[in-house]
Amino acid sequence: MKNYLLFMGKLFGILLSAAMLGYWVTRSIWGGITTAVLLILIYQGVYKLRQAARNRKWKNSDKYVSPLSKASDGFAYRDLNKNGKLDIYEDTRRTITERVEDLLSQMTIEEKAGLMFSPQMDVVNAKDVAKKGGKNFGGDVIKQIWINKINTFACMGSLPIKDFAEWHNAIQKAAECSRLGIPVTLCSDPRHVYVKQSNPLTTQKDDGITSWPSSLGFAASRDEELIENFGRIAAEELRAMGIRFALHPTADTATEPRWPRIYETFGEDAELNGRLAAAYIQGMQGHEINQESVACCIKHFPGGGPQKNGDDPHFAFGKEQIYPGGQFEYHLKPFQKVIDQGVAAVMPYYGVPVGLKGVPEVGFNFNRVITHDLLREKLGFKGIVHTDYSIIEGIKLFGITCIPGRAWGIEKSDVPERLIKALEAGVDQIGGECCSKKLAKLVRIGKLSEARLDESCRRILELKFKLGLFDNPYVDTKQAEKICCKPENIQSAEEAMRRSLVLLKKEKDGKVYLPIAGKPKVYTEGFDKRLINQYAVPVDRREDADIAIVWLEPPQRREPRDLMAMMFQSGDLDYTIKEKEHLQKIMSDCPTIVVIKLTRPAVIPEIKEGAAGIIAEFNAKPEIVLEALFGRFSPSGKLPFHLPGSMQATKKQKSDTPFDYEQVTYTFGHGLSY
Repeated sequence: MKNYLLFMGKLFGILLSAAMLGYWVTRSIWGGITTAVLLILIYQGVYKLRQAARNRKWKNSDKYVSPLSKASDGFAYRDLNKNGKLDIYEDTRRTITERVEDLLSQMTIEEKAGLMFSPQMDVVNAKDVAKKGGKNFGGDVIKQIWINKINTFACMGSLPIKDFAEWHNAIQKAAECSRLGIPVTLCSDPRHVYVKQSNPLTTQKDDGITSWPSSLGFAASRDEELIENFGRIAAEELRAMGIRFALHPTADTATEPRWPRIYETFGEDAELNGRLAAAYIQGMQGHEINQESVACCIKHFPGGGPQKNGDDPHFAFGKEQIYPGGQFEYHLKPFQKVIDQGVAAVMPYYGVPVGLKGVPEVGFNFNRVITHDLLREKLGFKGIVHTDYSIIEGIKLFGITCIPGRAWGIEKSDVPERLIKALEAGVDQIGGECCSKKLAKLVRIGKLSEARLDESCRRILELKFKLGLFDNPYVDTKQAEKICCKPENIQSAEEAMRRSLVLLKKEKDGKVYLPIAGKPKVYTEGFDKRLINQYAVPVDRREDADIAIVWLEPPQRREPRDLMAMMFQSGDLDYTIKEKEHLQKIMSDCPTIVVIKLTRPAVIPEIKEGAAGIIAEFNAKPEIVLEALFGRFSPSGKLPFHLPGSMQATKKQKSDTPFDYEQVTYTFGHGLSY
């Protein structure tokens, strides 16, 4: 919270200073107000003039974006650098290594530096890119490409599929207008699963593509073939939109149950995590990365599960990653599996390792022992190391830092020191911000070598070439909607939801309540009565019901220590006293079936005791859940983690150690059927 207040204070201070200067000169209050207003108008005027210059270039951009040229031997190619001849990097007949080296030899230091950043960029209509430069969350996209030399963006937000594809093509056109015509790589957090109850910045809501269960739901299915099929379908839909770099899956092992990001993981067992993450990547990337692939970035190395007290290292109060059970190696297992699978990129987490012998207590993005010695040398990773977001400058508005860089362990360092430290650690690409000019300056003054930039640029360019972006980065906007949400894809996604449901309890006091038989009178909370009406008779009063069905959202706790942290689901895993009293009243009035959405392990001993039946779901549609409740199919899912027996047991377990509770309500692998 203090960072936001500091930002507003600085902004207010600038305007107040301008007003005071005006008052001092004119000795008039109106003079002060006029000066402050003039300052704002001048800022806007300068921006408009610069924007007009870019618009003139954009209007003439068709002369830069030309059809295929012909070489002297008749070979057709894209003249990306507009020099009228076939360069090696433009020649699809040459090897990727040859093309990379030729392009690298033509790039300036500034272009190399720009290649090494991946700022966020809001998705806007294509006409806004053309007319206004698309000024949005990440700034002006045209400026980022033409001036800052950026050509990787993390897309934020969404549009209808056709509009999204048109936006993608518009920014590819802007990239083709640049000096060397280096295409843009669009990356994104997961879009096929949107979990509104947790950090909204880590999943993107996209109604135009198929909706699937969460990673926990895939883990509940225990079906690697199902997950690989998901990867193939997801890759096809993402390619249609223009997204070629997936900032997922998450291979963290969920050993600290309070951690807010467990819903992104495959659960508590490292062996299972590794198998499922490998299947996910196999589906997305294929046997090898090519023009049909969506490259994957696995996260968060070396495993973000063992967070002290479950706090998340997005925030300074959650930066400590601890290993009281000595289980550091356990958390590495899934990463070794996906590295062997050929994953394109790895994302280190923000956390600071505490108490590991020989490992400096600095964030993993700056930690050479972890990112270079372990990841590169010991585990043999050859791809791109892409940092988590905003580790250098943080997030700025109007040039003022409102969220500081998450440089845990080296907080007192300045931006140049952080850039040097990250590159020395082995980082290739820095996510969520752009300070390419500062990086280029470090090379020009001799603080970093150009050869070090070349090392990272080779990896980044190699991926762009493998994905076929240099040969044709554009997507077919007319086909995009037809590719996304095919009926057969929706059927596959719904079958995955069925496979993900876990039947925890089906009887009470010797009487079986699930599946629900006949067409009883049902009191419900959390379900649309129109859906219930297809199976039973909905009633408004519990006294009139034969049975109650209650759909519970996950236990909700919000972190008060930081405004952004309030968007994260964190803290205790049990329901509040008020929530439990309300549910107990329902369960005492009539037999009650509880459906619970699990985004983290929940503490539910009272529900186990009082409910007539319990089903756990992981981002399933209500229609699918009702099918299970009324016996249209038999649930087959298995819990991907223990459900702890109490908050006391939760707090006493070791953060890095799996299955370490003194009391357990339901165990890993538990799951009944009809």
